[in-house]
Amino acid sequence: MQSLLFVLGTATTAIAASDACRFNSACYQPADVIQRDVAIIGGGATGTYSAITLSDEGKQVVVIEKEAVLGGHTNTYIDPATGTAVDYGVIAYWNTTLVQDFFARLDVALGPMSRGATNQTLHVDFQTGASVTDVVTSADLTGYQTQLQKYPYLLEGWDLPSPVPEDLLLPFGDFVTKYGLQDSAFTLYNAGAAGGLGSILEQLTVTVMKADSLAFMQELNGGVVTTAQHHNHQLYDNALQELGSNVLLQSTVVAAERAANESVKLVVRTASGTKLVIASQLLVTAPLTLDNMAPFALDPKERALFSQFQNTAYYCGLVSQTGLQAGASYVNTGADTPYHIPEFPSLYHVSPTAVDGLYSFWYGGDHTLVEAEVKANISATIQRLSGSNQPVEFVAFSSHTPFSLHVPAEAIADGFYTKLNRLQGHRNTWYTGALFTPSAATVWDFTRQLLPSIISRL
Repeated sequence: MQSLLFVLGTATTAIAASDACRFNSACYQPADVIQRDVAIIGGGATGTYSAITLSDEGKQVVVIEKEAVLGGHTNTYIDPATGTAVDYGVIAYWNTTLVQDFFARLDVALGPMSRGATNQTLHVDFQTGASVTDVVTSADLTGYQTQLQKYPYLLEGWDLPSPVPEDLLLPFGDFVTKYGLQDSAFTLYNAGAAGGLGSILEQLTVTVMKADSLAFMQELNGGVVTTAQHHNHQLYDNALQELGSNVLLQSTVVAAERAANESVKLVVRTASGTKLVIASQLLVTAPLTLDNMAPFALDPKERALFSQFQNTAYYCGLVSQTGLQAGASYVNTGADTPYHIPEFPSLYHVSPTAVDGLYSFWYGGDHTLVEAEVKANISATIQRLSGSNQPVEFVAFSSHTPFSLHVPAEAIADGFYTKLNRLQGHRNTWYTGALFTPSAATVWDFTRQLLPSIISRL
């Protein structure tokens, strides 16, 4: 028994020593200790912009990205036969000076958006395959814009007044009825900016207005650009080349130490082994779900907020061997649903691309889904549309889940976002990303305004 106790005691001591060693730089090889001014979690649009901008300010950064590339929701496929680039994630950008400057900074030329390969739009009930001919697709969103202009503070960030206007906390279906927006409802659902919201009529009006925002209205009026080569990922390829070893790809934080008056320490699992990152400040651009944030040693205040977030699901990709009509874009249109907005989970659309026989798709749901089931549903739906029994080929598939983080109306009315804003700088940690504004142009501007506060702490 004494030997057994000795063994158990030794094992316990070893585990304790291991835990204590996680944040001790002396326990790592020198090459595995990374000291920087700012550690950035997430290498999507916001994380990449932050890294380049901070580097231009002479600050040392490290970006920790779980995927094998930068870019987040920006997905581009290169057709091996023709060399043609096909964007199937982020398609376009609001044409602002900031967007122009950032693309120029990374030597990527911009150009106008084009209609693409679509020469016909077909409204079809994807549940039955039947055509829907009585859908109202009004381009006149004057009534909606009139309401939207009441809330200019929704464009960037979450600086909501107190009390929060009651209309913003209505389910969007009730808001549509209240303000007679029935003829605009389908257009607002079908807008690219609203992709990923799932059952839009059940979402809070504030959630819809954050997506179908004033930036979205500018985009509808032609104020958008894309890359001249229709290769949006080139921006992130160029950024990665410039940032070099300051980016840790295929890497995740597994533990953190965030003392109020000390540097942030992160234990990072990478493809080449475990690293210790020590940074003066931490900038989180990834979705603030409890699963994502669990390794960051949350305090009760942080946990209480992050645990309230719900999310939708959003998937995009490219398929071939569809049997669909060449040049036709198929839009999911409910035959017997309010305003012909379909039920979810489901495809939003299937559309032709610049590569013959290659179609893009968007798929959404009200909560996280199993990817195998998503693919099976997509394949079955396309077979229904085409009348073919041939399984489709998934040429590319990307999950943008968790998407559209949101909280219940009661939480918002109780000051949820005021409490969230107060976390900026708490424990040397800062937050930005799609949660604060979903458009790349506006999230870059929100981040631009946040960075001076971070720099002031260095």
